[in-house]
Amino acid sequence: MNVTPNLGQQIGYVLLWWLLLEGTGLLVLPLAFRLFRRLPDRGYALAKPLGLVAVNYVLWISSTLGFLRNTWGNILLAAVGVGVFSWLFYRRRPDVQEGGQDAGLWAWLTEHWRTVLVSELVFGLAFALWTLYKAYDPNIAITEKPMEFAFLNAIVRSSRFPPYDPWMSGYSISYYYFGYVMM
Repeated sequence: MNVTPNLGQQIGYVLLWWLLLEGTGLLVLPLAFRLFRRLPDRGYALAKPLGLVAVNYVLWISSTLGFLRNTWGNILLAAVGVGVFSWLFYRRRPDVQEGGQDAGLWAWLTEHWRTVLVSELVFGLAFALWTLYKAYDPNIAITEKPMEFAFLNAIVRSSRFPPYDPWMSGYSISYYYFGYVMM
């Protein structure tokens, strides 16, 4: 069995990804709580993907329009902006149940902790299983993987969007790359 030389570093990357997903999910939880209030879980399970998309969209559109650069500090700034918007959207009008009582986020979380726990367990299990699968098959050698890796590197190296095209010198990527920005 081959052992990855930097196993501790690889585990650190997995934990960092998990923490970032949890963090962005918590940032937009008030927004998801209001937007998806008719769902049984009030949008709790959708908060992580919504947070990932929202933070990256703010960074992407701000960089494309020339307001921000593609840096770690600006990613954090975009996350703070999304979190502030989420909280302000939540506080804009209290969500009132039929009985006229405020169904606050914290009250809902404490009352429905089992729903939260099951959602976290399902997410954690799916994340762990996919991580385990990729640990045994990390190759970037099939189909379009080398091109995807080139796009990821181009996005990391570009200070503004659209990023430069690694295949056509002097040009930028002229098609969909938002998914790569999220990675």
